Parts: sequence; structure tokens; C-alpha cells
Amino acid sequence: MSVTPSAAEEFHALVQRAMMLINRDAIKSLPVRTHTEFIVRQALLSYKDGESASPVAITGYDHDQGLVRLSYCVPRPSSSERFSVDGERVHGTYAKFRSCNFFRRTLFYERIVWLPAAKGRSIEAVIEGQITPITVLSQASARRSQSRDEGMKSLLDDARIVYPPFRNVVKALPFSVRGAMAMVVRWLARTAIVRRRFANAWVFVDGEEEADDNAEHLYRWVFRSHPEINSWFLMERSSHDWERLRREGFRLMPKGILRNLLILNSDHILSSHANLVHGALDPELYGDLMCFRFTYLTHGVHDKDRSHWLNKQPFDRMLATTPMEYEAVASDGSPYVFCDREVRRTGLPRHDNLLRLASQLRPEEVNWIVIMPTWRSRLAKIAAAGLTSTSYAEIEKSEYVQSWGSLLKNKRLQDFARSYGKRLVFMPHPGAVSFLAAFGIPADISIITKKDMRIQDVFARACALITDYSTVAFELAYLRRPIIYYQFDAERFFHHDHGLREGYFSYPRDGFGPVVTKESDVVMELGHVLANRCLPESKYLQRIDSALVDCDGGACERVFNSVVDICIPRA
Repeated sequence: MSVTPSAAEEFHALVQRAMMLINRDAIKSLPVRTHTEFIVRQALLSYKDGESASPVAITGYDHDQGLVRLSYCVPRPSSSERFSVDGERVHGTYAKFRSCNFFRRTLFYERIVWLPAAKGRSIEAVIEGQITPITVLSQASARRSQSRDEGMKSLLDDARIVYPPFRNVVKALPFSVRGAMAMVVRWLARTAIVRRRFANAWVFVDGEEEADDNAEHLYRWVFRSHPEINSWFLMERSSHDWERLRREGFRLMPKGILRNLLILNSDHILSSHANLVHGALDPELYGDLMCFRFTYLTHGVHDKDRSHWLNKQPFDRMLATTPMEYEAVASDGSPYVFCDREVRRTGLPRHDNLLRLASQLRPEEVNWIVIMPTWRSRLAKIAAAGLTSTSYAEIEKSEYVQSWGSLLKNKRLQDFARSYGKRLVFMPHPGAVSFLAAFGIPADISIITKKDMRIQDVFARACALITDYSTVAFELAYLRRPIIYYQFDAERFFHHDHGLREGYFSYPRDGFGPVVTKESDVVMELGHVLANRCLPESKYLQRIDSALVDCDGGACERVFNSVVDICIPRA
């Protein structure tokens, strides 16, 4: 949960007082095995003396690209640095200063440098004119090809550093049923028949139960444009999308041992969600066989700060759509650990299909006013605890349900739509589908869920969108359609109800339509939109044109090229 500015100031004051009672050497003696522990120790030290730099840590390496990732912390986003490999000076291929933010305050900066050093046998770091010791974090992420890189091992050994148990090194299988099953799967994965079927596979996934996101649309393009790629799509048979994709010829793979064998022989996993970074396999059992690259296709534009979650994911590639999104993730001063090595501004694959769908409709078919708010994590937690009469009543009485229910019942809203020949469509968030009755939706308002209709078909038919904080606004903006933001709970959304942090995107400054907090203003703004023939006002159109610059139907090709680029040597 995000904290208020006053609570953040109180937190820092309390920590400052506590640090006055703790010896600096005691803090420096804290064990550091992981990147998180490395950063937390520096955060504690920053309350004692914010002027000193930390030791240098090796936090990852990439065998295919021939790059080693070094990290160290400094009080300001500037430093004097010099690196040498085998006595020869080298410069970072990629580098950035990451702001390390804790409770609304930047305590220090992490310098991240990717050095061309894979073939070296010794490495030296000179920071601010001083030779700085180098440590290796035992859980540093490694991206390695099937063949071991002895040069890298020698480099670490010559630095008198124990070769660490990297993520993809398995020491021993447990003596249990789980370990026995892993032994069988590992043996099968290396058999000739399995390798012939799944060798060098590209594995695409949107979700177990639903598709129609970036992975589906990229898979379709790759399957048609590059049939030489061994492409597979992960999906459960129970999904409402299974039969549709099967009829189209998708090579579908449900859960089971075959899926595990596929993943263990794959070159790439491409997912619209970040939670499959390990292919849903346990690295402790299969790590040495997990040589695939992971591309995070993203579920949408990241307009809020998700760094605390995404920084834990060892992506090889992350997509960005807008110039501001790219800068917010990859540039100096951002809170993300990713730089231009990992991030590419390609656009979203699904936007290629959205553009095609919209171009096939006649103007009179684009006549839906779509009302589509996002859910609230506080309400989701209530629902997750179990649906009872008490929990249902709590959700029914919530400001969220009451406010959106009142708007849907608004007589003027309905009259506006009717007089202009438009259809009001409510598309609830999947988390709210179980509570539709609580909204009291009038019979003449259409209710459409993802099971009823593919979401891109809904967007293509939308002449206007009413939402709150949802990134679906970027979908309508991509089509240059008007948007109204109804944000009756902005303060609570970011600090209490949803746990999200404000990002680079300011709705009043950067939004693609008016931001209102009152129901009457939503209706008034919709009247203006309809009177303007559902065209965005010029100031909002300028914002859209600045944000969505690659509306050419070429996102899939750009993503494909960026995935191929991952394994190209950089040393």
C-alpha cells in the first residue's frame, strides 16, 4: 500500500532516530547475499552517512551477450568510475543511475553498468579514484547458453570470489516424490524424441484461462510470417478461448508433463504477464535446463510506478509503448533496475489487430459509449476472503459500487446516448462480474464481459470511453477516440484502495480527456463529446499524438526483431 506524504515523513524521522543508536560497523556487518539485501543495507547506511559509495557487486551476467552487470550505490546520480578487464580499460555497453526510493524519498542512487567482460580473467573497479572491492551476490541472475562460459568462471575465481550458486545451477535434487518426479522430467527433456519436437521453441502465453492479449496476437504474426519458428501457445482446455484458437490452427499446450518438456527445451518465453518468468517451473529443480529467454510483452502501458514489483523479475526484454513510458523505465533517475539493454519501445502487438478491426467497421457501426472502470484491490481482498452475505453487503455499500451504479442509472446519461443514437455498454472488470447485481444496472444498458465478446471488438466499436484509472484508455487513444476519466476517489485509490503508486503519468497534465470527480460533470463532458461528433478536443489529440507515435501496424515485427536481438553478442 502506498503511504501519504505525512506518514512517509514520520517514517523517515523514526528511522533516523533509530539509526542514531546503531553503530555504523554493525550495519556494515549485515550479511548480503541478494540484491535486495545489498540495497537495504545501503538504505540503512544512508541514514548514518549519505556521502560514501558502496562496494561494487556483480549482480548478473549474460553469456550470450558477453556482458557482466556491476552495481554500486552513490549519494548522487554522478560518479567517477573506471573499469578494467585483464588490465585493459573497458566502458559500459549499457549503464544508468537508478533512484532508490523508500517511502516517497530518494535515499541514494544505484549505478548499474553492463561491461563487456565475459572472456576476461580479472576485473578491477576504481570508483571516485579508489580501487573498490568487488563482491558477488549469491543470487545474482544469470543468463547462460547451453555451453558453460569458462572465461566468466575464471574471472570470478581470479577475483578470489567463490563461484556463486546462480539461479540456473542445480546442486542436488531432494530425496522425495517431488525430487523423483523432477528426475524423470529432466531425463525425458533430454531424450532425442522430445528434443526433436520442442527444440528451440518459442512459447507464448497470455493467461491459463483467457487469451486475446499481446501473446496471442504476436503468436499469430510469428506463425504466419516465420513458420520456421517452433511456436507454441500455452492455454488450459477449460478456457473459453481454447476452441477458437484450436480451430484457427494454434499449437496449444495445456498444463502437464508435455508442457514442462516444452519449456525445458525452449529458447524463448513470451508472456503478457510477468509471473511466468521461470516458465512456472522451480529453478531449484530445473534451473540448469532453463536456458530460455523471457520477454515481458506487458499487459498494457505502464503509466503507474510498478518498480517495486517488476524489479524482482529478471527480464531479458520488456516492451514499452510510449516515449514517456520508455523514459520512465529505462532512463537515468527512474526507480527501475532496467535500462536500454532490457527495454525496447516497440508498441503492443495487440494494437496491430486493433487497428485492423477498426478499419473494417463502417462509421455507423462505431456507436458504443463504453463504461469500463478498473477494480479496487481492497474490494478484491474482501471477495477473496469468501463471498458471504456480509462481504456482499460491504461491497454493495462501497463508494465504488455506489458511484458507478449511480452513473449507470443516470437519466441524463441515457437521454444523451439515445438522442445521439449511441448504445451504452458497461464492461465490468473481471473481479466485479460476481457483483453485477449490486450495481443496479438498468435493463437498457448492455453488459458485456470478456466471455461474451472479445475485448478488441468492443474497443473497435467504441465511439467514446468512460473509465477511471484503467490503462484501457490507451486502447481508445490509439484509435483517436475520446476519453473521460471519472476519478471520484483519486486520493484513496493511490493511498488506500489499490496500493498503486503514482507514476510519471499525470491525468490532468497527460491524460487523453477531461478528469472529473463528480457524476454531473461526467454527463456534461459526455454531452460535449457527442456534440463534437465523438472527436477528441485538439489539446487531447495533441497529447495522444505525442504519446502514441507508432500507429503503423508494425508492432509485431518490431517485437520479433527485439526478441531475436536478445542473443546477439555485445562484447
